[in-house]
Amino acid sequence: MLDDLVNRIGETVVQSEVSVCNGGVSGFGNLVQAIVFRVVMPVVVFYLLLGWQRMLAAGEKLVPRANLDTTRRLMREIDPALSGYVRGTATVFLFLAGLISFIPCVGATIALGSPSAFRRHEAPASWPPDSSHACRRR
Repeated sequence: MLDDLVNRIGETVVQSEVSVCNGGVSGFGNLVQAIVFRVVMPVVVFYLLLGWQRMLAAGEKLVPRANLDTTRRLMREIDPALSGYVRGTATVFLFLAGLISFIPCVGATIALGSPSAFRRHEAPASWPPDSSHACRRR
């Protein structure tokens, strides 16, 4: 009986140690990921901006000469729409992230209020139906 108790305590201690080690490794991985993101991303963005014209020139070499004018025209038309979409998405994200982080209740209100407002807008004016419109048997 005492041996069983000692074995169970030993197993529990080993499981706890494994759990702590896994948590430590996971926490260390998150730390490394955050550091890499904060260090590597600005370097990548810097070099992308630095070599942007060379990348465009290399991309133009891949387009057949007969289609180059059409491709440039289409890219000029796409650019404002795509950049507007990206700016709008980033603005909404930053606005909502700021509201949710500073005022937690606003996040819940937005999460619950948006579908409710959409349902009210899309549903007929008599929603929910009253008992006079219920299905009747003949």
